[in-house]
Amino acid sequence: MGAVSTTSAATDPNLLPDDAREVTVSVPTAAWVQSLGGPEGRVTGAARTVHLEHWEGTTRRQDDPERPLVAAVPPQFSMTPGAVAEYATQPHLSWAWALSAGFDHLDKRLPATVGICNARGVHEESTADHALALTLVGLRSLETLRDAQVEGRWEVRTGPEWRARQTSLHEARVLVVGYGAIGKAIARRVAAFGAHVEAVATSARPGDEHVRAVHAIDDLHALLPQFDVVVLITPLTERTKGLMGAREMELMKPGALLVNVARGPVVDTDALVAAAGSGHIRAAVDVTAPEPLPEGHPLFSTPGVFVTPHLASATAGMEDRQLSLVGAQLQRLADGEALQNVVRTPQEQA
Repeated sequence: MGAVSTTSAATDPNLLPDDAREVTVSVPTAAWVQSLGGPEGRVTGAARTVHLEHWEGTTRRQDDPERPLVAAVPPQFSMTPGAVAEYATQPHLSWAWALSAGFDHLDKRLPATVGICNARGVHEESTADHALALTLVGLRSLETLRDAQVEGRWEVRTGPEWRARQTSLHEARVLVVGYGAIGKAIARRVAAFGAHVEAVATSARPGDEHVRAVHAIDDLHALLPQFDVVVLITPLTERTKGLMGAREMELMKPGALLVNVARGPVVDTDALVAAAGSGHIRAAVDVTAPEPLPEGHPLFSTPGVFVTPHLASATAGMEDRQLSLVGAQLQRLADGEALQNVVRTPQEQA
């Protein structure tokens, strides 16, 4: 079987060459090879045979032109700058399949010749659950009660000063910034508590059964003073990097809660430390910048800030959902059918 050519076939929806009859896809976990490909570690379809290989992208790999690596599934939390460097060295790589909804870590580090699919459909519900949990913790200052428990103190906090700082979700006005699949899942949960919910997206559109209105991102400054909770679930782009800075936090209501389950750089960390440290706002975040936070970073000890270490989607069912998605992608690749969840199409090599 001859080496694969570099000329893309117009008939192949995934832009693989006509003679790509035996190809390889790497997966980040050894057990996935058999889980997805059976005892022989391969998937056969109408167009080609796809061989599975365990490779996490942390070691050098020599490509086999008889079975070229055409798609790779990097580890889910490969967020550091050098984490995907080896994938970029693979000469026939056409696709990277992210195991997360966000794909900015791949988008900015892989060459334009590599297309990207994200994991839409995998993390919506679990991430929305976590966003709701962060919201409830922040609104009721539950993290401070946990501190008292660890110290072995029973603190009765029912006086007027304490009550003035607590908000019931059903009485709150909540703004969901980013109204894709996860944003809608968050809005559905919050609305079920009886809260007043509105959303922000790239452009304005009518509301739906969960939100009263969907506003344009350009209206964010006018909206911020009106809400008790601001939940961030936007993708990380040049436009959303630093979306919540010192000015935006200043515009938030005194005592309002900022929840970040998007990406760390959507929030200016120094501004957050200052705004929360002054008591103007509170925050509950699952993502940070930098990430991971170095030991002793001031965000850890800032009053009114609750931090979880980027684990919103990490539940018992996550791997099964990921396997289901990757399995469907493998069969589509083998059958010559268009991949799902394409967020960046590969550009042909010059």
